[in-house]
Amino acid sequence: MRDKDKIVLNKVIERIDSVLAYCKNCDYEAFEANTMLLEACVFNILK
Repeated sequence: MRDKDKIVLNKVIERIDSVLAYCKNCDYEAFEANTMLLEACVFNILK
């Protein structure tokens, strides 16, 4: 695996870790109702 690929994969893992941390102790209904949380997660996935 190339170094560039490793860097990209590490960034993806960091984003996933951020989303998981944001959503800790949060069920779907609470997630769906919290637009700021929802947008933060979407932003991290798209970034």
